[in-house]
Formats: sequence, structure tokens, C-alpha cells
Amino acid sequence: MKKSISILLALLMVLGLAACMKVKAADTPATAGSKDTAAKDTAAVTAVPTPEPTPAPTPEPTEPPFDVAIAAANEKLQQVKSMHTNMEMNMGLVITLAMGEMKQSMPMDINMLYAMDVTYEPNVARADVALSSGDESMKGVIYVVRDGENVITYTSDDEGVTWKKNVNPQENQLPQSPDETLNLFSGEGADLQLIGEEEVNGKPAKVYTGTIDGKFLQDVLNSTAAAGELTEAVGADMSEEALANLSDIQVTIKIDKESGLPVQYTIDMADAMKELMMAAMIASMGGEMPEGMTFDIEISDMLIDMTLSDFDAIAPIEIPEAALNAPEL
Repeated sequence: MKKSISILLALLMVLGLAACMKVKAADTPATAGSKDTAAKDTAAVTAVPTPEPTPAPTPEPTEPPFDVAIAAANEKLQQVKSMHTNMEMNMGLVITLAMGEMKQSMPMDINMLYAMDVTYEPNVARADVALSSGDESMKGVIYVVRDGENVITYTSDDEGVTWKKNVNPQENQLPQSPDETLNLFSGEGADLQLIGEEEVNGKPAKVYTGTIDGKFLQDVLNSTAAAGELTEAVGADMSEEALANLSDIQVTIKIDKESGLPVQYTIDMADAMKELMMAAMIASMGGEMPEGMTFDIEISDMLIDMTLSDFDAIAPIEIPEAALNAPEL
């Protein structure tokens, strides 16, 4: 590129010099003449107006890089007192197991809708959850309260008829506050770029898209003790080594132009989820597949879409007495 510019500048200099030489030649009389002729020639010369200088274009304002934009959005989120979140998760899954001549495929499409109100002073959340897979469906209600060093969860899988209560240390929980969630997308493995604008919640928002290192999922699972819960669920070790080298996760984050708050996350983690499920399945079989058995998972879709709204507009959340009186697990 630099060589091309140098050649272009040199060419312009040659052309400019040639033009000056032509002007000089035209200004020099070819033969000596009378004073009258010289006067006529002088009178014939027309003054050339000096062109007005072209104003320099106003430079376009430069957009901050993603990490700066996220840091600013995170600072805004830390001031939020309450908010609403709508989340939808879609997963297309086919598990195929074969042994000898026997082969069985099990399709499993999963859809989850999640609508949550949360306040931070006090820190209480209420979520309505609708889960469907094949012919089965479930609607539930969840309340989450941070109380001192513990997180208390009240759950109902029959729309509030019966309740269960669970108490866990805070460090064993997945992120609850918006700034914690955003921090998950701002680590060293994040590589996102501004690609334009879209309308979210009826307002323009800047759109950042790119990838996050698969270590993101590994860090979430290990730092929140979710890996331990996964180990208990599959009956095998799901340690850091078992979760290493997960594929990158495709992420889009939209930040409201006026408020600077993040208003939408879209996460595509089909490849990483396939690897996670394969690791869990193999771990549950002692670290290797039985002789003669093959196992495969195809995930056509693993998309999470989360939209944030109603900042600082959520009324205090009251937990029903039936939930508060539920037996502790």
C-alpha cells in the first residue's frame, strides 16, 4: 500500500511539473513585436479567479472498541435497581447410539421461555418458566433471594400449587446480577466488533458481534460449582480437564444508544454444547465407550436470546407464604 501511494505521488509531481512548463512556454513570446502588439496581447489576458478553498470534511466520530463499550455498559448496569428479562432458548438435539447391528436415534427438541423480574435492593427475583420437549411440557415459577452469604431458591413445577426450598452458598450459584452476567462476556477471550445498529425495545441500539473463547463456558461451570453439580448428575468426573478445549461461542450484544445499557444478548453455543454433552456421556461411562458401542450427538440449534427492559421500573417482589413455608431440601 505504501509503495502504491509513493508511485501515485511521484506521478502527480511529474504531471504538475509538465503543466508548469507548458504555462511558462505559453507566456514567452515566440518573436519580438511592437509595443502595440504587446499591449494587445496583455489586454487579451483574462484574469483567472482564485477558487474558494474546499472546507475539510468533518471527521466521523470514532466508536470505542468493544472492551471499552462493555466497561461503560457494565458501569451503567451497576447503577440499575431493577429490571425485566425475557429469555428464549431453543435446542435441536439428536442422540444416536449404536451397538453391533442395533442402532437407535432419539430426537429431542427443547424450547424454554423465561420471564424474570429482579430487584437488587433487596436482591429478589421472580421467574415464570415454560419448558417443552416433544409431547411433554411444564410451567413453573421460581423465586430467588440473596440472604447474607446464602442464596435461597423457591421452585414450583406446577404453577405455584406446591413448592420446594433450597439453600446454597452464594459462590455455588450462577450469576444473578446484570453486571455479573455482562462480566462473563468481557473476558480476555472475547473478540467482538461493532457491525451496525438495530432497534431493540423501540429504540436504536449498537450491535456488537463475534466470538467468545470456549473457556468462557468452562470458567462459568467451574467457578460456580456447576461442574460439580454436573458431575453429580452424570455420576462421573466433569473437572476442568474434562471440560477443556470447548469450541468458541458465537455472541451478539446490543447496547442502547441513548442509555448505554445492554438490552439484548444472543448466544449460539451449538458446538460447545455438543462437546460438553459428549464429555458428560463419556465420563458417565468411565472415560471411554464400551467396546463395540458408538455414540453420537447432533445439535442443530442451541440458541439463547435474552432481552432486557423496564430498567428501574419493577415493583417490589413478594414471595408467597406457601413458598416461604416449603420444606427445605
